[in-house]
Amino acid sequence: MARSASPQKTETSSSLVGLLALSILSFCILGYHPDAEDGGIYAAAVQQRVHPWLFPHDHAFVAAHVGNGVFAWLVSGLAAVTHLSVPLCLAFVQFATIAATLRASSDVAKICFRSEPARFGAVLVVALSLSLPVAGTALYLGDPYCTARSIALPLLLFALKHLLQRRTLASVLLLTTAFVIHPVMALWGGFFLISVWTLQRKRPVLLFTSFSGAALLICLAIYLLSPVDEGPHRLLAATRSYWFLAQWQWYEVLGALAPPALLLWTLSRHQQTHSAGIEERFLVYAHAATTALCLLIALLFARSSAEHLFIARMQPLRALHLLYAVFLLITGGWTGDYLHEKMNSRKAERVALAVLAACIATPLYVAQLEIYPASQHLEFPWRQRTNGWSRAFVWCREHTSQNALFAMDAHYITVEGEDAQNFRSIALRSSLPDYSKDGGVASVSPSLAADWLVGVAAQSDLNHRSDADRLAQLAPLHVNWIVLPEDSATSFPCDYRNDVAKVCRLPGGVR
Repeated sequence: MARSASPQKTETSSSLVGLLALSILSFCILGYHPDAEDGGIYAAAVQQRVHPWLFPHDHAFVAAHVGNGVFAWLVSGLAAVTHLSVPLCLAFVQFATIAATLRASSDVAKICFRSEPARFGAVLVVALSLSLPVAGTALYLGDPYCTARSIALPLLLFALKHLLQRRTLASVLLLTTAFVIHPVMALWGGFFLISVWTLQRKRPVLLFTSFSGAALLICLAIYLLSPVDEGPHRLLAATRSYWFLAQWQWYEVLGALAPPALLLWTLSRHQQTHSAGIEERFLVYAHAATTALCLLIALLFARSSAEHLFIARMQPLRALHLLYAVFLLITGGWTGDYLHEKMNSRKAERVALAVLAACIATPLYVAQLEIYPASQHLEFPWRQRTNGWSRAFVWCREHTSQNALFAMDAHYITVEGEDAQNFRSIALRSSLPDYSKDGGVASVSPSLAADWLVGVAAQSDLNHRSDADRLAQLAPLHVNWIVLPEDSATSFPCDYRNDVAKVCRLPGGVR
C-alpha cells in the first residue's frame, strides 16, 4: 500500500508552488527590458567578457564598473557551463533573483510574524511592488533588467534573516558575498544590518550611538583624505543630481522620511492592541535609525559645493533600497494580519487580499508600460523586437564591421520612442560615450571623465546639426557611422532606415 505524503512535505511543496506563482506574477508586473537603462551597461560588459574582441574603441567604458567584476564573471561563467547565449542567461538570472528575493522575504516574514496571513501579506506586497521607485536614488526596488543589484538584494535579505535568528557568522558571510557582487549596495545595506545587530545587544542605544559616531568619523577621514574633485570630475558630478540631498525634490525627501515615520506610528498604534514581536520592533527601530544616520552622512559629506566628492560618489542614500524592501515587508505583514482579524470569513479575507493586490499591481504595471511605451513589456531574447531604434541597432550588429565606431546624439536614450535602449548591448558595436549611461559609468570611474566630456561634446545636438558640422566634430574621432532619427536632415548615404531611425555612413567610413 502506497504511503501518503507527509503533511510537512505537502506544505513545503505547496509553498514552493506558491512562491513560483508569485515570482512569475512579479516578473510579469515588473516587465523585462534587458538592454534598457543600466541593464544595457551590464549586458554589454558580460558580452565583452564572453567575446573579448568586441568594443575595441570603447573598451574602457564597457569594462569600467562592471566589466571585470564578479557579476560579469558569474553570468559569463553560466553561459560557458550551460552553452546558452548571454541574453538567455541574463533572463534566467533575472527570474532567479526575483524568486530569491521573494524566498528571502518569506523567510524574514516567518521570523517576524506569527500568523500565516501576515506572512503571506508580507511576501505578496513585496512581490507586487518590485517596480516601485526608491526615493531620490534613480533606482527601482527591482529592475526590469538584470544587474548586480538584482543579486545583492536577496543576499542582503537572507543576511537579515540569519541575523534575526542570531546567526551572526552566516549573516556576515552573506553580507560579504553581497559586497563582492555590488560593493555600494552592500556597504549601505550593511548599515541597516549593523543597526539590527546593535538592537539585539544588552545596551542597544549605547552600541548604536558608538557605531554612528565611528561611521561619521570614518566618513570624515575619507572625506578629508580623498582627492579634490575639479575640472571634468566636477562637471560630471553636476549631472548626477541624485547624489546630493539638497538637490532632491520635496517628494523625494518625503519618500525618504515617510516610511520610517509610518512604521513608527503604526507600531505605536499596533502595540496598543497587540503585543508586537521583538523582531518586528527591531526592524522598525533599525529602519528609522539607519535612515537618520544615512541622511546625516549625506547632509554632511555629500554636498555639491564640497571640494571632495568621494562620499557623494558612494551615494549613502542607496541605503534606502534595502530599507524600502523592509518597509514593504513589514507593512504587508501588518496588512495581512489586519485583514485576517477584520474579515468575517476566509472568503472575505481572500477577496480583500485580491482587491489589495489589484490596487498595488495595477498602477505599477501601467507605470511600467508608460516608461517603455514603444517596446514589448516582456522583451525575451527569442521575440522579434518591436522598438524601431532597437531594430536599427540590430541591423548595425548584423551588417557592420566589429571595428566600426558609431555616434549618436549625446541624449539619444531620451529621444521619444527610444525607451532608453542601450546601443552597445544590442548592436555589440563601439560608440562614443553618451550623456546619461556613460556619464553614470564615468561618475564612479573618474579616469574616464575627460573622454566622456569629449564624446558628449562631439555628439551634442547631433540630430539637428548640418552634415558639415557633424563631419567636423566626428571625423577627428574616427567615427564611421551615425544613427539618426528618421526625420533628421542629412545627405549622408543611409544603408538602413525604418519609421523612426536610420543608420548612415560618414564619407570614407568603413562597413
